[in-house]
Amino acid sequence: MTNKIAYTNNKLTHTCYAREIRSQAIEHGIISPDWEWLLTSVIYEHNQIKRLERLLSRIEDLMNEIWSNHYDNLEFLLQKLGIPKWMGDYIMLDNVMAPVPLRWDIIYENNMWKVIEINTGFCLGGLNGFSMNNVRNNFYRVSGSNLDVPDLDNSFYFLAKGIIDTVGKNSIIPVIETTEGYHKYDFYLHNFVSNMNKTKAGLYISGTINDFNFKEDCTYFKGHAVTHFIPMFNLYELNETQENHCHFLKKIRSGEIVSLLGFRELIFSNKAFIPYLIDYAKDSLAANEAKEIVALFPSSEVLNPSNVVLFHDGDFVLKPAEGYGGNGIVCSWMCQQEEWLKALDDALSDDNLWVIQERIIGELSYMQSVDRNGKVKEGLSSVVHGLITFNGNLIGNLTRAAIGVQQPGVINAHQGAAFGLSGINLHFAAEYLYD
Repeated sequence: MTNKIAYTNNKLTHTCYAREIRSQAIEHGIISPDWEWLLTSVIYEHNQIKRLERLLSRIEDLMNEIWSNHYDNLEFLLQKLGIPKWMGDYIMLDNVMAPVPLRWDIIYENNMWKVIEINTGFCLGGLNGFSMNNVRNNFYRVSGSNLDVPDLDNSFYFLAKGIIDTVGKNSIIPVIETTEGYHKYDFYLHNFVSNMNKTKAGLYISGTINDFNFKEDCTYFKGHAVTHFIPMFNLYELNETQENHCHFLKKIRSGEIVSLLGFRELIFSNKAFIPYLIDYAKDSLAANEAKEIVALFPSSEVLNPSNVVLFHDGDFVLKPAEGYGGNGIVCSWMCQQEEWLKALDDALSDDNLWVIQERIIGELSYMQSVDRNGKVKEGLSSVVHGLITFNGNLIGNLTRAAIGVQQPGVINAHQGAAFGLSGINLHFAAEYLYD
């Protein structure tokens, strides 16, 4: 089954092992136990995906350029993006230029890729996929797929290489969540730590903010002296009035403990950053290159009183500048007119920044999935491709599909869409960090 020239799908003739492969996806820390598992694999056309990788790498360069150019006048950029001023104190600390993992949510429409969101951080489900290579191969072999599904690259070697370049090979690195986040995502965290430790590049230990013990001369995490950590949360999840959070933030400000993800990720993942990035590309690049970059994004604007009337009619997505998982998003085509107009008015009166983006309708593809009850679903679906890059290279992926939904809103696993892995493999030579 083909879709233009961008990707190919595999249709399964036997789905009796669907429940089993879903349980494996949960065991390997790829999906939450509640989520629907996408059985269909998407195989990308090599030249298409290499061109896209090149463009995403160029955009990443622009993102870092914006960061560098605004470092000495950060308040201006924070105001443009609606980021609280107090967070600037932490973003200014971000002198650890380890690459930030990026997940690009992309829809394929009319022979073109469209980047609808940029997310930062360690997208755990999309990174763990390589550990299921044998399981996936066996599943597709017995399920009657006529598609050769390539193995997924081991993304953890690329992550580990970027980290040890900053902290050294023998470091002990906490991978932490808030207490609330740990209870919710501990199965992701444990799989991430397990896979990082298999690289033999340092020792990674999972835990929470409460596992730190700050002494006068040293910082300890579960009894180990540490200098850096990997956060699986962002500053929006911390509260300066909460005692343990306040103490932790104070130690970050003093430089006693350093985030390997950094805090500039708050800028890159902000939904208002895309319209800012588009304007920056237009102003700073040669016309042909700017045109190529701008074409990758749907029309996006920060909502304000002077432009709101432009969005009274038509298909648009209204989203808070800061948010994740589809939270707070309103889709005009899923509302009555009066509901949509009220949503726009509410956004204008809100203290936070809101972004409005044109609707992108992806090519319909035949998809199959299995839910938590073992029920197999099939039908046409628009697909959101999540491509994960690190330091300009594609290292991981995921695919989301809302099967059988004629007019889907946000195609997101948190909103009930099926979640699975794509068959991307650019044949990187996995670099072992030790001989």
